[in-house]
Amino acid sequence: MPIKNVVMLCTAAPGGMSQVVENLRQSGLFERYPVRVIWTHDRGGTGLRIGMFLRSFALFAIMLVTGRVALVHAHVAMRGSFWRKSLFIALAWFFRRPTVLHLHGSQFVEFYERECGSLGKFAVRFVFERVDAVIVLSEQWRTFVRGLAPAAQVITMHNFVNASQLSDEMRNSVGRRSTDTILFLGEIGKRKGIYDLLHALPRVIDVVPGARLIAGGTGELEQVRQCAKDLNVDGRVHLPGWVSGHEKVRLLSEAAVYALPSYNEGLPVSILEAMACGLPVISTPVGGIPEAIRDGQEGFLVAPGAIDELSSRIIQLLLDSRLRREMGANAKRRLQTNFSATSTVNSIVALYEKCGIGKPP
Repeated sequence: MPIKNVVMLCTAAPGGMSQVVENLRQSGLFERYPVRVIWTHDRGGTGLRIGMFLRSFALFAIMLVTGRVALVHAHVAMRGSFWRKSLFIALAWFFRRPTVLHLHGSQFVEFYERECGSLGKFAVRFVFERVDAVIVLSEQWRTFVRGLAPAAQVITMHNFVNASQLSDEMRNSVGRRSTDTILFLGEIGKRKGIYDLLHALPRVIDVVPGARLIAGGTGELEQVRQCAKDLNVDGRVHLPGWVSGHEKVRLLSEAAVYALPSYNEGLPVSILEAMACGLPVISTPVGGIPEAIRDGQEGFLVAPGAIDELSSRIIQLLLDSRLRREMGANAKRRLQTNFSATSTVNSIVALYEKCGIGKPP
């Protein structure tokens, strides 16, 4: 008798989606169910991406034909991610396998409203209403999905991080908390607000001469380097590329402030990681961020693109060590109370049971 797997469909590229899958692995879900992750997409040339998609689709089809799929848990963003995963979901429907769509796309509203024609919008609504459940990352996203697909079974399930593991790694880190380092982690591009941070930096340096920005991630690195040079702050901007593991923990342990002034978001894992490490957070009231960061308590929320306010809040925190410690402690408590791994994993197990795949041993 073949083992029936929960098949998770996910992009292999570094980012929040793949980090969520890794967090689920580390938090025990993969021990409670046999889970098979199928990577459907990665960065690279067209040939590489097409080849990966075809191989993953063939593997998925073979698993369905041979009876090795109990449930499909598709981690989905917008644009190509949605259309690719929809093909997998349609094949699962053909074999009458339960399907869960886990929505991560920070720009899904723009994708649906501006980029999908009438046929595309119909297809989006059809998929949302036919899957067994749609997992969204915040109440704001739940309202959006229910508005466009009233028959969809929508469940809010926040992202999470393994706070105890991060705390252990922090204690073992050689990093010491600085008083002037601003940390940014994420895709290097306009959507995450990196250029706003760069334009805020000269004013910050005027008041806090030792201030510097560390921006870890992949994306528009050359454009950011040129922008920093044009603003005469290139000596204060460090771009280490994508960071993970011990290096990420070291950066989190050394930073004074975490800043992510995004324009569109779901609920960034990087903000939760910063909270778990006791960092005050400066971000924007978009997506699920206000459900994690309350303005004036765990950090500050500024309007997207409000560079003057952004620089003022950074300066305020860099100059006030007591406020940094207080907000950082608030952030850590809120993370432990509201975004725990145990709560999320138990919610996923309950959802899987509701979909009829049986209680794990």
